[in-house]
Amino acid sequence: MLDSFRYSPAMENVGQPAVIQFGVFQVDARAGELRKNGLKVRIQQQPFEVLMALLERPGEVISREELRTRLWANDTFVDFEHGLNAAVKRLRDALGESAERPVFIETLAKRGYRFTGHLNGHHSVPALPVEVAAPATREHHAFYKVIAIATAVLVLLMVIAVLVFLRLRTPPAPDRLESRLTANSPENPVTGAAISPDGNYLAYSDATGFYLKLISTGETHPISLPTDFFAMPVGWFPDGAHLMIDGGEKSDTDRGLWSISIYGGLPRKLVDSALTGAVSPDGQHIVFLRGVSDWGDLGTEVWSISSDGSNPTRIVAAVSDSVIGSVAWAPDGTRIAYTLKKWGGQTAESASIEIVSADGSVRHTVLSNRNIGSALRWLPDDRLIYALREERPNQGDSNAWAVEIDSRSQVAGTPQRLTRSFGWIASVTSTADGKHLAFLKDAWSGHVFLGELTPDQDHIVNYRRLTLAESKDLPTSWTADSKSVLFSSDRNGHAEIFKQAIDQTQPELLVSASENALLPRLSPDGSAVVYISAPQDAPAAAIASVRAVPVSGGISRKVLQFEGLSMGNNVECTREPANFCIVHSVDGEQRLTFFRFDPKTGVKSQLTRIDTDGQVNWGLSPDGAYLAILPYSPVNGSMTLYSISDGRTRKLDVKEWTGLITVDWAADSKSMFVGTLNHAGRIALLRVNLDGTVHVLREGSFATLCGCAYWAIPSPDGKWVAINQPAGSSNVWELDRK
Repeated sequence: MLDSFRYSPAMENVGQPAVIQFGVFQVDARAGELRKNGLKVRIQQQPFEVLMALLERPGEVISREELRTRLWANDTFVDFEHGLNAAVKRLRDALGESAERPVFIETLAKRGYRFTGHLNGHHSVPALPVEVAAPATREHHAFYKVIAIATAVLVLLMVIAVLVFLRLRTPPAPDRLESRLTANSPENPVTGAAISPDGNYLAYSDATGFYLKLISTGETHPISLPTDFFAMPVGWFPDGAHLMIDGGEKSDTDRGLWSISIYGGLPRKLVDSALTGAVSPDGQHIVFLRGVSDWGDLGTEVWSISSDGSNPTRIVAAVSDSVIGSVAWAPDGTRIAYTLKKWGGQTAESASIEIVSADGSVRHTVLSNRNIGSALRWLPDDRLIYALREERPNQGDSNAWAVEIDSRSQVAGTPQRLTRSFGWIASVTSTADGKHLAFLKDAWSGHVFLGELTPDQDHIVNYRRLTLAESKDLPTSWTADSKSVLFSSDRNGHAEIFKQAIDQTQPELLVSASENALLPRLSPDGSAVVYISAPQDAPAAAIASVRAVPVSGGISRKVLQFEGLSMGNNVECTREPANFCIVHSVDGEQRLTFFRFDPKTGVKSQLTRIDTDGQVNWGLSPDGAYLAILPYSPVNGSMTLYSISDGRTRKLDVKEWTGLITVDWAADSKSMFVGTLNHAGRIALLRVNLDGTVHVLREGSFATLCGCAYWAIPSPDGKWVAINQPAGSSNVWELDRK
């Protein structure tokens, strides 16, 4: 057999070709191209130079210093270690391998790299040394011919056996390469992102600002914005020079869509009161979401405008109890796809993908699946990209799927799965040719944190995490001795109730079996845990019940059940000497009714009723004197205090704060812990006195799609607070469709 072929540019002078082949890859050195099965693979200059250096001396160690000299001039200032590692990482991505499972490139720690693949490119056979020999007879020729044939057959069989062995042992290389484009920490999540039409740039925003990143090198530059202006990229205009952004003045109560040039200048407003949107393929129109929504960036109506902001037209009207997640243009610009969810309580009762003509005249459903997420993108090859939630216990993850849509807006073929990774896909954008997808993926959950209140209750000290599982843990009460926290958790795939002592690392399971159990509250006498319950497999809008279980554990019992009570309703109890609980229900006309009931007998009576067109949170003071009723919107800065004794109400303005979303009373019933979430994704935990004065306890920043918020549950003795603190991260990942 011939030795491995070694290529260098100098070989062109001796007749050697510039195309090298190894495995399914071909390298054209003169063109600077890498191909896989004849198709061009996108690869940047520095990773290609690393590959050429390795191919010139296959089997030999190429030191990191040699690669440094080849990639960067001596007078170039660069973080060499980071730059080389990044170049090798991108080279591995292009070849479909990783450092943990190398195929062609071996890493030698602190020394360098070595190409270990077999080069089988076309090349000429060097002349063999001439050796004088006696003339062979015909018998000799026949003998050697038989030997040659037998040897060839044996070699062929050996090659086939090796190939079969490798095929059985080595998993097939993925035909899609998923790589991370941002590496933001949990303290600085990515809030919005969009890949450019040519695939060269990523525009993204986070808590620190708005940025443009060159994907090939990682070089990142800030995009200048006016002072106190927040922005999240939604998509690019086809010219590749302008971005559509979702944002506005931080002091403004209304979000809108804007256009901004990547080369600088002030943002230009396109439309008011818009949540998110999409630019048509020709850049002439914009479709966007509008309407009051309690679910982050989800809207209730679909509208369109010309790209200059003129001719606003409503395409899809609001539907009761439904929200719209995202919109996407068809490649021909005549149709629009959007996701629609119908809510029942706290979960989606149904979810679908709808397609409507651009003028709104024709509309129908193309896919129905309760697990359909909000992300959506329609590619030039007529494939619709959407997100699908995983089944429990991985219900916090979603993955990308693709399905072809024909000219009649019908599904053509079987949906194909594109990704298998953790995290929730919040949005998806693509290059103009549809070959590169960028996903904004987040992994948010709520954890129980514990803190001590200072005597004046204006500060939290000795702050630490109590629950240690990567799940959604939601604290809502304490035991009467102030030694254990009661919380619900989905750590086992559905909602269960746990009790955990503040000096322990593992919780005790109180309610499981066939129930979905939420909102554990301590009964007035401290003997039982009262909670909302429904069977696991019941539909989201099914009638729920209020149940109780001994605080020490045991068999639960039904307290009451009635029409209008669902898993989305709240229940709270007083503390002795007051001796009652309150639960609310919502009827078909969106009227919210409060009922007072005895947690032992289940006897109830109507307390009050209010009209609402959105989410309402409320809290019952431990002494049973007041209900704090809090209608949520990003711009709301007040609540209503309802007197339980005489039914009178008064408005309480929370000074200089908006986006009030959670409310829980302090142990002495003289103040409240209030969580906020504004339209810029800023969250805070406040202690609010009954005169409206505020003390800020904690602040943070999260993606608006997270719907995250703080809340604090005080212990009965007033010394501790169990805090729901959002945790997780948001980053952008790219998927190359090979």
